[in-house]
Amino acid sequence: AVVDTYEREPGFTELVAYYSLRKDTPGIDAVDLRKRLQSQLPSYMVPAYFECLKAIPMLPSDKADRKNLPPPSTPSPNAGGQEYVAPANETEEQLSLALAQVLHVEKVSTRANFFTDLGANSLLLAHFCSLTRKNTDLPPLAMRDAYQNPTIEKLAGVLENSSAATPSTAYPETMEVRLASTRQFVTTGVLQALIFLAYTYGLTVLAVAGYHWAAAATDAIKVWERSLIFTVAMFVALSVIPIALKWVIVGRWKEMEIPVWSLAYVRFWFVRVLISSNPLRMFAGTPLFNVYLRALGAKIGHDVAIFSTSVPLCSDLLTIGDGTVIRKDCVFKGYRAQRGIIQVGPVTLGKNVLVGEQTVIDIYTEMGDNSQLGHSSSLHRGQTVPPNETWHGSPGRRCDSNYKS
Repeated sequence: AVVDTYEREPGFTELVAYYSLRKDTPGIDAVDLRKRLQSQLPSYMVPAYFECLKAIPMLPSDKADRKNLPPPSTPSPNAGGQEYVAPANETEEQLSLALAQVLHVEKVSTRANFFTDLGANSLLLAHFCSLTRKNTDLPPLAMRDAYQNPTIEKLAGVLENSSAATPSTAYPETMEVRLASTRQFVTTGVLQALIFLAYTYGLTVLAVAGYHWAAAATDAIKVWERSLIFTVAMFVALSVIPIALKWVIVGRWKEMEIPVWSLAYVRFWFVRVLISSNPLRMFAGTPLFNVYLRALGAKIGHDVAIFSTSVPLCSDLLTIGDGTVIRKDCVFKGYRAQRGIIQVGPVTLGKNVLVGEQTVIDIYTEMGDNSQLGHSSSLHRGQTVPPNETWHGSPGRRCDSNYKS
Protein backbone atom coordinates (compact mmCIF):
# COMPACT_ATOMS: atom_id res chain seq x y z
CA ALA A 1 0.00 0.00 0.00
CA VAL A 2 1.02 3.61 -0.59
CA VAL A 3 -0.70 6.92 0.09
CA ASP A 4 -0.36 9.89 -2.24
CA THR A 5 -2.05 13.25 -2.79
CA TYR A 6 -4.66 13.97 -5.42
CA GLU A 7 -5.72 17.47 -6.44
CA ARG A 8 -9.32 17.03 -7.44
CA GLU A 9 -9.57 20.70 -8.36
CA PRO A 10 -7.14 23.62 -7.94
CA GLY A 11 -6.60 24.32 -4.26
CA PHE A 12 -8.29 21.17 -2.93
CA THR A 13 -5.89 18.32 -2.28
CA GLU A 14 -6.97 14.99 -0.80
CA LEU A 15 -5.27 11.75 0.14
CA VAL A 16 -5.63 8.59 -1.93
CA ALA A 17 -4.72 5.16 -0.53
CA TYR A 18 -3.51 2.77 -3.24
CA TYR A 19 -3.30 -0.89 -2.30
CA SER A 20 -2.98 -4.33 -3.83
CA LEU A 21 -4.54 -7.49 -2.41
CA ARG A 22 -2.83 -10.66 -1.32
CA LYS A 23 -3.69 -13.74 -3.34
CA ASP A 24 -5.68 -15.21 -0.46
CA THR A 25 -7.76 -12.01 -0.01
CA PRO A 26 -10.76 -11.67 -2.34
CA GLY A 27 -11.44 -8.02 -1.35
CA ILE A 28 -11.86 -5.49 1.43
CA ASP A 29 -14.59 -3.13 2.56
CA ALA A 30 -13.29 0.42 2.05
CA VAL A 31 -15.84 1.85 4.49
CA ASP A 32 -14.77 -0.58 7.22
CA LEU A 33 -11.10 0.10 6.48
CA ARG A 34 -11.72 3.80 6.73
CA LYS A 35 -13.41 3.42 10.12
CA ARG A 36 -10.47 1.39 11.42
CA LEU A 37 -8.06 4.11 10.27
CA GLN A 38 -10.19 6.80 11.89
CA SER A 39 -9.82 5.05 15.24
CA GLN A 40 -6.01 5.25 14.98
CA LEU A 41 -5.24 8.40 12.98
CA PRO A 42 -6.20 12.08 13.10
CA SER A 43 -8.87 12.99 10.55
CA TYR A 44 -6.50 14.88 8.23
CA MET A 45 -4.40 11.70 7.78
CA VAL A 46 -7.31 9.46 6.79
CA PRO A 47 -7.46 8.98 2.98
CA ALA A 48 -10.52 10.21 1.13
CA TYR A 49 -10.20 7.57 -1.60
CA PHE A 50 -9.21 3.89 -1.52
CA GLU A 51 -7.97 2.62 -4.89
CA CYS A 52 -7.34 -1.09 -5.47
CA LEU A 53 -4.61 -1.84 -8.03
CA LYS A 54 -3.45 -5.18 -9.40
CA ALA A 55 0.09 -4.07 -8.65
CA ILE A 56 1.56 -0.83 -7.39
CA PRO A 57 4.03 0.61 -9.91
CA MET A 58 7.57 0.47 -8.57
CA LEU A 59 10.89 2.18 -9.27
CA PRO A 60 14.19 0.30 -9.72
CA SER A 61 15.04 1.45 -6.18
CA ASP A 62 12.12 -0.69 -4.92
CA LYS A 63 10.05 2.39 -4.00
CA ALA A 64 6.58 3.25 -5.21
CA ASP A 65 6.52 5.10 -8.52
CA ARG A 66 4.21 7.93 -7.43
CA LYS A 67 4.31 9.67 -10.81
CA ASN A 68 2.64 6.67 -12.42
CA LEU A 69 -0.09 6.20 -9.84
CA PRO A 70 -3.45 6.68 -11.57
CA PRO A 71 -6.05 9.18 -10.41
CA PRO A 72 -8.77 7.57 -8.27
CA SER A 73 -11.48 5.88 -10.32
CA THR A 74 -13.61 4.64 -7.43
CA PRO A 75 -16.01 6.98 -5.62
CA SER A 76 -15.04 8.29 -2.25
CA PRO A 77 -16.51 6.19 0.60
CA ASN A 78 -17.23 9.42 2.49
CA ALA A 79 -20.95 9.40 1.83
CA GLY A 80 -21.47 5.72 2.43
CA GLY A 81 -21.63 3.50 5.46
CA GLN A 82 -24.54 5.15 7.23
CA GLU A 83 -28.30 5.22 6.81
CA TYR A 84 -29.45 7.96 4.49
CA VAL A 85 -31.79 10.57 6.03
CA ALA A 86 -33.32 13.00 3.57
CA PRO A 87 -33.53 16.77 4.26
CA ALA A 88 -36.57 17.73 6.31
CA ASN A 89 -36.79 21.41 5.29
CA GLU A 90 -35.41 23.97 2.88
CA THR A 91 -32.43 24.88 5.09
CA GLU A 92 -31.29 21.26 5.29
CA GLU A 93 -31.85 20.90 1.55
CA GLN A 94 -29.59 23.86 0.73
CA LEU A 95 -26.88 22.68 3.12
CA SER A 96 -27.04 19.11 1.80
CA LEU A 97 -26.70 20.22 -1.81
CA ALA A 98 -23.71 22.44 -0.97
CA LEU A 99 -21.96 19.70 1.00
CA ALA A 100 -22.60 17.09 -1.70
CA GLN A 101 -21.10 19.45 -4.26
CA VAL A 102 -18.00 19.93 -2.12
CA LEU A 103 -17.58 16.19 -1.48
CA HIS A 104 -18.38 15.31 -5.12
CA VAL A 105 -21.05 12.80 -4.11
CA GLU A 106 -24.66 12.42 -5.20
CA LYS A 107 -26.21 13.03 -1.80
CA VAL A 108 -25.37 13.12 1.91
CA SER A 109 -27.42 12.10 4.90
CA THR A 110 -28.52 14.94 7.15
CA ARG A 111 -27.40 12.90 10.19
CA ALA A 112 -23.99 11.93 8.82
CA ASN A 113 -21.09 13.38 10.80
CA PHE A 114 -18.91 15.67 8.72
CA PHE A 115 -15.73 14.13 10.08
CA THR A 116 -16.33 10.51 11.11
CA ASP A 117 -18.87 9.63 8.40
CA LEU A 118 -18.10 12.00 5.53
CA GLY A 119 -14.35 12.41 5.99
CA ALA A 120 -14.41 16.19 5.74
CA ASN A 121 -11.42 18.27 6.80
CA SER A 122 -10.86 21.95 7.50
CA LEU A 123 -10.19 22.77 3.85
CA LEU A 124 -13.38 21.10 2.65
CA LEU A 125 -15.41 22.74 5.41
CA ALA A 126 -14.00 26.14 4.49
CA HIS A 127 -15.10 25.50 0.89
CA PHE A 128 -18.51 24.37 2.16
CA CYS A 129 -18.98 27.51 4.27
CA SER A 130 -17.91 29.73 1.38
CA LEU A 131 -20.29 27.95 -1.00
CA THR A 132 -23.28 28.42 1.31
CA ARG A 133 -22.53 32.12 1.70
CA LYS A 134 -22.20 32.53 -2.06
CA ASN A 135 -25.03 30.39 -3.43
CA THR A 136 -27.71 30.47 -0.72
CA ASP A 137 -29.71 33.04 1.21
CA LEU A 138 -28.85 31.42 4.55
CA PRO A 139 -27.30 33.40 7.43
CA PRO A 140 -23.48 33.61 7.31
CA LEU A 141 -22.00 30.21 8.11
CA ALA A 142 -18.78 30.21 10.14
CA MET A 143 -16.25 27.40 10.48
CA ARG A 144 -16.94 27.33 14.20
CA ASP A 145 -20.61 26.48 13.51
CA ALA A 146 -19.61 23.52 11.36
CA TYR A 147 -17.17 22.19 13.95
CA GLN A 148 -19.61 22.54 16.85
CA ASN A 149 -22.57 21.12 14.88
CA PRO A 150 -21.05 18.50 12.56
CA THR A 151 -24.24 17.27 10.89
CA ILE A 152 -26.59 18.92 8.42
CA GLU A 153 -29.47 18.45 10.84
CA LYS A 154 -27.73 20.19 13.75
CA LEU A 155 -26.24 22.91 11.59
CA ALA A 156 -29.59 23.75 10.03
CA GLY A 157 -31.09 24.12 13.51
CA VAL A 158 -28.37 26.57 14.51
CA LEU A 159 -28.81 28.66 11.37
CA GLU A 160 -32.58 28.81 11.76
CA ASN A 161 -32.17 30.11 15.31
CA SER A 162 -29.48 32.68 14.47
CA SER A 163 -31.72 35.53 13.36
CA ALA A 164 -30.00 37.84 15.87
CA ALA A 165 -26.72 37.31 14.02
CA THR A 166 -28.15 37.60 10.53
CA PRO A 167 -27.26 40.83 8.67
CA SER A 168 -30.19 43.20 8.47
CA THR A 169 -32.16 43.16 5.21
CA ALA A 170 -32.64 46.90 5.60
CA TYR A 171 -29.31 47.36 3.84
CA PRO A 172 -29.38 45.15 0.73
CA GLU A 173 -26.08 44.06 -0.78
CA THR A 174 -25.00 45.33 -4.18
CA MET A 175 -25.45 42.19 -6.26
CA GLU A 176 -24.07 43.24 -9.64
CA VAL A 177 -20.34 43.60 -10.12
CA ARG A 178 -19.44 47.04 -11.41
CA LEU A 179 -16.63 46.90 -13.97
CA ALA A 180 -14.76 50.09 -14.82
CA SER A 181 -13.70 50.87 -18.37
CA THR A 182 -10.08 51.18 -19.40
CA ARG A 183 -10.54 54.94 -19.79
CA GLN A 184 -11.84 55.26 -16.22
CA PHE A 185 -9.02 53.12 -14.89
CA VAL A 186 -6.31 55.13 -16.69
CA THR A 187 -7.89 58.49 -15.83
CA THR A 188 -8.09 57.60 -12.15
CA GLY A 189 -4.47 56.43 -12.11
CA VAL A 190 -3.26 59.63 -13.78
CA LEU A 191 -5.20 61.81 -11.33
CA GLN A 192 -3.82 59.86 -8.37
CA ALA A 193 -0.27 60.30 -9.66
CA LEU A 194 -0.77 64.06 -10.21
CA ILE A 195 -2.29 64.54 -6.76
CA PHE A 196 0.54 62.59 -5.13
CA LEU A 197 3.20 64.62 -6.98
CA ALA A 198 1.50 67.95 -6.20
CA TYR A 199 1.08 67.18 -2.50
CA THR A 200 4.63 65.85 -2.21
CA TYR A 201 5.96 68.92 -4.03
CA GLY A 202 4.12 71.24 -1.64
CA LEU A 203 5.58 69.49 1.41
CA THR A 204 9.04 69.58 -0.17
CA VAL A 205 8.79 73.32 -0.78
CA LEU A 206 7.87 73.85 2.88
CA ALA A 207 10.74 71.66 4.05
CA VAL A 208 13.28 73.46 1.86
CA ALA A 209 12.00 76.87 2.95
CA GLY A 210 12.30 75.83 6.58
CA TYR A 211 15.83 74.55 6.04
CA HIS A 212 16.99 77.79 4.44
CA TRP A 213 15.31 79.84 7.17
CA ALA A 214 17.05 77.85 9.92
CA ALA A 215 20.41 77.85 8.10
CA ALA A 216 20.30 81.64 7.70
CA ALA A 217 20.65 82.16 11.46
CA THR A 218 23.81 83.94 12.63
CA ASP A 219 24.92 81.46 15.31
CA ALA A 220 24.43 77.87 16.41
CA ILE A 221 21.94 78.70 19.18
CA LYS A 222 19.67 80.55 16.78
CA VAL A 223 19.98 77.69 14.25
CA TRP A 224 18.83 75.29 16.96
CA GLU A 225 15.98 77.62 17.99
CA ARG A 226 14.77 78.04 14.40
CA SER A 227 15.07 74.31 13.74
CA LEU A 228 12.95 73.57 16.79
CA ILE A 229 10.36 76.17 15.80
CA PHE A 230 10.22 74.83 12.24
CA THR A 231 9.90 71.21 13.43
CA VAL A 232 6.97 72.10 15.67
CA ALA A 233 5.39 74.15 12.89
CA MET A 234 5.73 71.25 10.41
CA PHE A 235 4.18 68.85 12.91
CA VAL A 236 1.23 71.17 13.39
CA ALA A 237 0.91 71.68 9.63
CA LEU A 238 1.02 67.95 8.89
CA SER A 239 -1.62 67.42 11.57
CA VAL A 240 -3.98 70.24 10.62
CA ILE A 241 -3.73 70.26 6.81
CA PRO A 242 -5.18 66.71 6.36
CA ILE A 243 -8.10 67.59 8.63
CA ALA A 244 -8.78 70.81 6.73
CA LEU A 245 -8.52 69.07 3.34
CA LYS A 246 -10.96 66.39 4.52
CA TRP A 247 -13.61 69.03 5.17
CA VAL A 248 -12.84 70.85 1.90
CA ILE A 249 -12.80 67.75 -0.31
CA VAL A 250 -15.69 65.65 1.06
CA GLY A 251 -17.27 67.74 3.81
CA ARG A 252 -19.32 65.48 6.06
CA TRP A 253 -19.42 61.78 5.19
CA LYS A 254 -22.89 60.39 4.50
CA GLU A 255 -24.23 56.92 3.75
CA MET A 256 -23.39 56.36 0.11
CA GLU A 257 -21.95 54.08 -2.54
CA ILE A 258 -18.85 55.20 -4.44
CA PRO A 259 -17.96 53.44 -7.71
CA VAL A 260 -14.32 52.41 -7.83
CA TRP A 261 -12.20 54.18 -10.49
CA SER A 262 -14.47 57.22 -10.58
CA LEU A 263 -13.88 60.90 -9.70
CA ALA A 264 -15.69 60.33 -6.41
CA TYR A 265 -13.28 57.47 -5.73
CA VAL A 266 -10.30 59.79 -6.34
CA ARG A 267 -11.59 62.09 -3.60
CA PHE A 268 -12.17 59.10 -1.33
CA TRP A 269 -8.65 57.80 -2.01
CA PHE A 270 -6.96 61.16 -1.39
CA VAL A 271 -8.73 61.70 1.93
CA ARG A 272 -7.92 58.13 2.98
CA VAL A 273 -4.21 58.73 2.30
CA LEU A 274 -4.28 62.04 4.19
CA ILE A 275 -6.02 60.59 7.23
CA SER A 276 -3.83 57.49 7.46
CA SER A 277 -0.60 59.52 7.16
CA ASN A 278 -1.51 62.11 9.80
CA PRO A 279 1.11 62.02 12.61
CA LEU A 280 -1.66 62.34 15.20
CA ARG A 281 -2.44 58.64 14.68
CA MET A 282 0.74 57.93 16.66
CA PHE A 283 -1.08 59.24 19.74
CA ALA A 284 -3.57 56.35 19.84
CA GLY A 285 -4.57 55.60 23.42
CA THR A 286 -4.26 59.22 24.51
CA PRO A 287 -6.87 62.02 24.77
CA LEU A 288 -5.18 63.76 21.82
CA PHE A 289 -6.24 60.91 19.55
CA ASN A 290 -9.87 61.44 20.57
CA VAL A 291 -9.48 65.15 19.79
CA TYR A 292 -8.20 64.17 16.34
CA LEU A 293 -11.24 61.97 15.68
CA ARG A 294 -13.62 64.68 16.90
CA ALA A 295 -11.94 67.15 14.52
CA LEU A 296 -12.68 64.69 11.71
CA GLY A 297 -16.35 64.67 12.67
CA ALA A 298 -16.62 61.60 14.92
CA LYS A 299 -18.93 61.71 17.93
CA ILE A 300 -16.69 60.58 20.80
CA GLY A 301 -17.92 60.55 24.41
CA HIS A 302 -16.01 61.21 27.62
CA ASP A 303 -13.38 58.84 29.06
CA VAL A 304 -13.07 56.90 25.79
CA ALA A 305 -9.82 54.97 25.24
CA ILE A 306 -8.94 54.00 21.65
CA PHE A 307 -5.70 52.04 21.37
CA SER A 308 -6.06 51.06 17.71
CA THR A 309 -3.98 53.10 15.25
CA SER A 310 -6.39 52.21 12.46
CA VAL A 311 -8.09 55.58 12.01
CA PRO A 312 -11.74 55.36 10.93
CA LEU A 313 -11.94 57.15 7.59
CA CYS A 314 -15.67 57.87 7.48
CA SER A 315 -15.51 59.44 10.92
CA ASP A 316 -18.74 61.46 10.66
CA LEU A 317 -20.68 58.18 10.84
CA LEU A 318 -18.81 56.93 13.92
CA THR A 319 -20.46 57.25 17.33
CA ILE A 320 -18.74 56.09 20.54
CA GLY A 321 -20.36 56.47 23.96
CA ASP A 322 -18.80 57.42 27.30
CA GLY A 323 -16.35 55.01 28.92
CA THR A 324 -15.88 52.79 25.87
CA VAL A 325 -12.54 50.98 25.36
CA ILE A 326 -11.30 49.89 21.93
CA ARG A 327 -8.17 47.79 22.20
CA LYS A 328 -5.25 47.68 19.78
CA ASP A 329 -5.30 46.40 16.19
CA CYS A 330 -9.05 46.88 15.80
CA VAL A 331 -10.45 47.85 12.39
CA PHE A 332 -13.57 50.01 12.13
CA LYS A 333 -13.06 52.07 8.97
CA GLY A 334 -16.69 52.98 8.33
CA TYR A 335 -16.59 51.65 4.77
CA ARG A 336 -16.25 48.40 2.86
CA ALA A 337 -15.34 47.49 -0.72
CA GLN A 338 -17.55 45.04 -2.55
CA ARG A 339 -18.09 44.21 -6.22
CA GLY A 340 -16.48 47.40 -7.52
CA ILE A 341 -18.30 49.65 -5.04
CA ILE A 342 -17.10 51.46 -1.88
CA GLN A 343 -20.00 51.33 0.59
CA VAL A 344 -20.02 53.92 3.39
CA GLY A 345 -22.12 53.34 6.51
CA PRO A 346 -22.39 54.04 10.25
CA VAL A 347 -20.76 52.31 13.21
CA THR A 348 -22.32 52.89 16.63
CA LEU A 349 -20.79 51.88 19.97
CA GLY A 350 -22.74 52.59 23.15
CA LYS A 351 -21.53 53.51 26.61
CA ASN A 352 -19.01 51.36 28.52
CA VAL A 353 -18.48 49.08 25.54
CA LEU A 354 -15.40 46.87 25.33
CA VAL A 355 -14.00 45.91 21.91
CA GLY A 356 -11.30 43.23 22.10
CA GLU A 357 -7.99 43.14 20.27
CA GLN A 358 -7.74 42.40 16.54
CA THR A 359 -11.46 42.74 15.90
CA VAL A 360 -13.18 43.92 12.72
CA ILE A 361 -16.37 45.97 12.87
CA ASP A 362 -18.22 46.33 9.58
CA ILE A 363 -20.60 49.13 8.57
CA TYR A 364 -24.22 49.25 9.77
CA THR A 365 -23.26 47.60 13.04
CA GLU A 366 -24.13 48.59 16.60
CA MET A 367 -23.11 47.62 20.13
CA GLY A 368 -25.42 48.46 23.01
CA ASP A 369 -24.42 49.92 26.36
CA ASN A 370 -22.17 47.70 28.54
CA SER A 371 -21.74 45.16 25.74
CA GLN A 372 -18.49 43.36 24.84
CA LEU A 373 -16.91 41.92 21.69
CA GLY A 374 -14.18 39.33 22.23
CA HIS A 375 -10.66 39.27 20.84
CA SER A 376 -10.11 38.36 17.16
CA SER A 377 -13.84 38.60 16.50
CA SER A 378 -15.95 40.47 13.99
CA LEU A 379 -19.34 42.05 13.52
CA HIS A 380 -20.70 41.61 10.01
CA ARG A 381 -22.84 44.15 8.25
CA GLY A 382 -26.16 44.71 10.03
CA GLN A 383 -25.29 42.86 13.26
CA THR A 384 -26.32 44.39 16.58
CA VAL A 385 -25.01 43.40 19.99
CA PRO A 386 -27.78 44.01 22.54
CA PRO A 387 -26.96 45.91 25.75
CA ASN A 388 -25.18 43.97 28.53
CA GLU A 389 -24.34 41.03 26.22
CA THR A 390 -20.96 39.55 25.30
CA TRP A 391 -20.27 38.27 21.79
CA HIS A 392 -17.27 36.63 20.16
CA GLY A 393 -16.31 34.79 17.00
CA SER A 394 -16.57 35.63 13.32
CA PRO A 395 -19.32 36.47 12.72
CA GLY A 396 -19.94 37.38 16.36
CA ARG A 397 -22.34 35.28 18.42
CA ARG A 398 -23.48 35.49 22.02
CA CYS A 399 -21.25 33.92 24.67
CA ASP A 400 -20.85 33.88 28.46
CA SER A 401 -17.28 35.20 28.66
CA ASN A 402 -16.31 38.39 30.48
CA TYR A 403 -13.45 40.19 28.75
CA LYS A 404 -13.36 42.98 31.33
CA SER A 405 -12.15 40.72 34.12
